[in-house]
Amino acid sequence: MFARETQIERLMKRDGIAREAAESILKAQLPIDEKLRYADFVIHNEGTLEETRRQVEQVWEELKKETESRGQ
Repeated sequence: MFARETQIERLMKRDGIAREAAESILKAQLPIDEKLRYADFVIHNEGTLEETRRQVEQVWEELKKETESRGQ
């Protein structure tokens, strides 16, 4: 699963902020485990770019199937 430390590091790097600011931002959000309960699809991006692409393609195909089955 996605480690909190990884979240903090990515947020610090992305936003150019201090650890304390990143921790504060994450404390204001739902924990990832709780977010996962609400998700219809989850793409894990801690692997290689190719692994992430494969997951995106799988989700895309599933979404297309769902749309087609609804006649849209």
